[in-house]
Amino acid sequence: MTPQPTKSDILADLEAALTNIVADLREERETRGCTPTFCAGVAQLAGLVSRMTSMKEAFREWDPGLTGSQPLPGGEGD
Repeated sequence: MTPQPTKSDILADLEAALTNIVADLREERETRGCTPTFCAGVAQLAGLVSRMTSMKEAFREWDPGLTGSQPLPGGEGD
């Protein structure tokens, strides 16, 4: 039986995915150059990842469930 992901697991996966997307977009920008719209989009996404990381730390203090100790609802027995 596969364990249910915790809030912390989901946030970590999302943060990692967004960080990888930003890195790929920055590499694309360096390789091909970019339009002002594309560059602005990359900057906005990078800012989103930064804010998400800050929010994750703040929520961890507010909600101990983010430490990874509590599974999400909807698993076995719910």
